[in-house]
Amino acid sequence: MPFFSFRSSVKSTPTLLEPLSIAPPHELLKQYWGFAEFRHGQQEVIAAVLRGQDVLAVMPTGAGKSLCYQLPALTMPGITVIVSPLIALMKDQVGALKARGIPAEFVNSTLHPNEISAIMDAVVSGDVRILYIAPERFGSKDFVRAFEKLPVALFAIDEAHCVSHWGHDFRPDYLTLREMVKKLPRRPTVVGCTATATPEVKDDIVAQLGLKQPAVFVRGFDRPNLHYGVEQGMTSYDRDAELLHLVKNTPGSGIVYSGTRDRAEELAELFCEAGIEALPYHAGLDPEVRREVQDAFMADQARVIVATVAFGMGIDKPEVRFVIHGAMPGSLEAYYQEAGRAGRDGKPAQCILLHCWADKNLQEYFIRKGLQDMLEKGQSKKDAEAFAALRTARLTRMTRYVTTRQCRRRKILEYFGDPDAARIVNCRSCDGCLRKKP
Repeated sequence: MPFFSFRSSVKSTPTLLEPLSIAPPHELLKQYWGFAEFRHGQQEVIAAVLRGQDVLAVMPTGAGKSLCYQLPALTMPGITVIVSPLIALMKDQVGALKARGIPAEFVNSTLHPNEISAIMDAVVSGDVRILYIAPERFGSKDFVRAFEKLPVALFAIDEAHCVSHWGHDFRPDYLTLREMVKKLPRRPTVVGCTATATPEVKDDIVAQLGLKQPAVFVRGFDRPNLHYGVEQGMTSYDRDAELLHLVKNTPGSGIVYSGTRDRAEELAELFCEAGIEALPYHAGLDPEVRREVQDAFMADQARVIVATVAFGMGIDKPEVRFVIHGAMPGSLEAYYQEAGRAGRDGKPAQCILLHCWADKNLQEYFIRKGLQDMLEKGQSKKDAEAFAALRTARLTRMTRYVTTRQCRRRKILEYFGDPDAARIVNCRSCDGCLRKKP
């Protein structure tokens, strides 16, 4: 028995959608989103998509990547399909689109087969303009049979770094996307979006997604409202005391990242004992517990989440006032993505990293374990060692960021290849620049 069946999608001819609007982008921006101006970097990406050009957009968390494919969807004669691994975010995105009068739906593992069937029938009937899909859906033969008949005008891949073996969050399901595009009746415009991608990851995304002569944009990594600071070479005891001091004395809600699950539990208990509403979050918790913790944070019932890297993807809480790292991450892209969850409302926020030299030992252990895991899963020794070498190089760059006395904001922009790096001499809002005399 198939996982689900469609009443009409396989045997019916999909309705070809006419554009929802032919208004210029600025008018659509104001009409549907209520904004008078585009954010930095958005307009040029949208212009390339509307020309029918494949695009790779590397824009950080909070820069408005979703608008770069949602707005063009209104003017294109066909369906826009958005592939995203962020199940927690799909419902919010679709709800927001519907509230703006844009017909949208999502298909992922949270839905009952009958619900998926009804949604796909609506897609075939032309009642859906934007369809969000979790990448694992393409593992269903029934779904693929329906998908390959759709008049897809725009195929957007969010979190596109997941397609790269060299990315920090590789997902095998993403490797099917290039073939899915080939199955469509007519090749759509293909857009890859990600918040973090180094030069080697950008090249790999273009190759793995089969982008044709894409316009590549790297923009918007400068977040002027974020203060970056590092306290170097602390002892474990001093670091716990400083974590408690910072959380107590920094107003508002925040996230504290720890290196391990045990540390997340320990720090949450430490904060609670000091009268701070804190909850731990990590992959070892039951999924229902993780959902409850996330909901409590979003509803301001918990002021602080103490988490491993499992927390944060797709979390859109604008008023996070601080992100504190109680351990050094393994790469600058991971650090930037996690720190970037602060200050999404544009107001000042603190991004502080408390560094202990034992952190590097922990990350080197993760690299060795990852190498062993790849070998045990049948990866070639050459590929496994190449990946371990890449992770080691990233750890070296992360260590340089921690130990530098130069502008941290400029170091971040240079790392991602953002052309705005050249204009920063003294940002006046990181600890490196604040130490300099005016």
